Amino acid sequence: MMSCDEFTSLVTEYLDGRVPHGKKIGMWMHRLMCVRCRNYLRQMQEILDFVGTYDEAPEVPLDQGTRRELLDRFKERHGPGCDCEHDH
Repeated sequence: MMSCDEFTSLVTEYLDGRVPHGKKIGMWMHRLMCVRCRNYLRQMQEILDFVGTYDEAPEVPLDQGTRRELLDRFKERHGPGCDCEHDH
C-alpha cells in the first residue's frame, strides 16, 4: 500500500501525466482510502486550473539572496539529510 508521503511526492507528476501506470494504480487505490490525500490532489488540481501549467508561466530569474533564502527554507522543511545545494 502506498504511503501518504509517497502519494504526495507523486502528485505533481501525476497531474502532468508523467506517472507510470503501476504507480497510477497505487495512487488510485490510496486515494480511495485516504480522504486527506484525496483532498490534497483536488486542491492541487484546483491550483493548476487557476494559475495554468508550469510551462505557461514566465521564467523569472532569482537573485542570489532570494535563491539562498528559498533553499534554506526548503532544507528546514526536509531536514538535514536534504541534498538541495546542487545547481540544476
